[in-house]
Amino acid sequence: SKDWSKLIERVRHAAKHAREVEAQAQEQELRVQEVLDRVREDVRNAAERVRVAEARTAEIQSRADALLKAADEKLKAAEERARTAEEWLTRVYDTIASEFTIEPDVKRTP
Repeated sequence: SKDWSKLIERVRHAAKHAREVEAQAQEQELRVQEVLDRVREDVRNAAERVRVAEARTAEIQSRADALLKAADEKLKAAEERARTAEEWLTRVYDTIASEFTIEPDVKRTP
């Protein structure tokens, strides 16, 4: 009977320990689930931030491309105006040179 009592006590102790381990396992599982939920939310938030950043980058790139194109067109127009001005200046100079005799400066003595 003494052996049976010890056996019953051991079974009770083992059952109690098993319940404690099970409770700890459930608590651990809840904590892990909470951590996973937070990680999932963080991943969703990060993905949204990436999406917003990519959209903003595409918008900025588009604006930069438009500005570069406009600047290039302005540069080409300015170069064309400069070429035209140079041609006219050359024509004016040639006309003045052909119509007027340009003599070297003569030193005047008082």
